[in-house]
Amino acid sequence: MMALFFPDRMNQYFSPFVQSINAPPHLQSIQQETLSVISSLRQEKKVSSINTLRSLLHNYASQRNDYNLLRAFERENLEGYVFYYLVEFLKMFQVPPLRMVQTFVTRDAHIIELEDCQGSTIQECINQYFSEWSLLTEPSYLIIEMVNSSLVPLEQVLVSNQSMKLQSMIVYNCNHFITYVRKNQEWHLYDDFRTLNKKPLQVIEFGDFYSVERCHFTYGKTNTFFFYIAI
Repeated sequence: MMALFFPDRMNQYFSPFVQSINAPPHLQSIQQETLSVISSLRQEKKVSSINTLRSLLHNYASQRNDYNLLRAFERENLEGYVFYYLVEFLKMFQVPPLRMVQTFVTRDAHIIELEDCQGSTIQECINQYFSEWSLLTEPSYLIIEMVNSSLVPLEQVLVSNQSMKLQSMIVYNCNHFITYVRKNQEWHLYDDFRTLNKKPLQVIEFGDFYSVERCHFTYGKTNTFFFYIAI
């Protein structure tokens, strides 16, 4: 949620989808709670919680015979949690996916999975991935999950002649997720351990990494999600 709605440009793009959806009755409580969470996340010194939203999403998934929803909105599910959560969350609020075509095959994707690009820059890996696919429209955003790779992260990339600026990153280690977010041209670190201890976001330089005891949150070393927005 921090990755999607804290950076200004990300918030400007994604929030209108939450606000404008004509939610059926079974989604209205989720919509209202999501808007409440977005509002609290945007206040840097406020301690916020998404426990209510997580419960609403879990209950929503439990009432439907949909494996992907159940997998996405389990209360405790670490492996793959971010990928499935983001996909189902964005689908719920009708955020348009990237539409790609390869010969006569069309594919929609909210998240691009980059594989087998060991040691290259993220731009080189994007170029390699899209050498077989073409985008039908210029992307407004790009969410990338690294898969079995170690990539050199870049703050700006070019995708289908569209410049994309990195806005946030999610990194996983030691059964814990943290988020790097951009605000006012600075990078900040969000860690809910810090939030629970009523500590503010930590200013951090791009390229610096965060460690807590034996846990090392190094983006670009697998288990990283990159969030880009068109500029």
